[in-house]
Order: sequence, then C-alpha cells, then structure tokens
Amino acid sequence: MARARLAGSDGSLHGLDNDKDQVIFDKEFNYHSVRVPCKGEVDASVEGSLHRPRLVNLSPGGAQLEGLRVRVGTLMTLRFGGV
Repeated sequence: MARARLAGSDGSLHGLDNDKDQVIFDKEFNYHSVRVPCKGEVDASVEGSLHRPRLVNLSPGGAQLEGLRVRVGTLMTLRFGGV
C-alpha cells in the first residue's frame, strides 16, 4: 500500500506525490526521479470511494494516473501489483 497526494491534474491525467513519510530518497539533494512508463489498472481509494484508474508511469517519488478526477492535495491509497 502506498499513500500519495495529488500533485497536479490535466484533464483525466493526474500526477501523484508519495506521502512524505514514504519517500525513499533524501530531499536535501537536487534529485529528479526517473519515471518508468507502465500500463495497468490500480485500485485507488479516495475519501472512502474505490476507483480503477490506469497507471501511466511510476517513480520512487510518485505515480501518474489516467481516468480519475480528484482535487489537488487529496489523500489517496493505491494498490497495484499485489501491493
């Protein structure tokens, strides 16, 4: 399970930032994570509702989803790949 907040939206595309307690790199350094393109549906729990958006890419600092509309800063929980 990964907790994340919506970082931005453009239509049905959304970028996520992992919850600060789960970030795996040191924010002191100027670091730009590598985004890995991927395809697949995820379970996204948003304010008690379950959604099935598509995962577009993934990085150590977040993920990009397609097909889900939520407010910037909204806490969501993602489940994918059995995690």
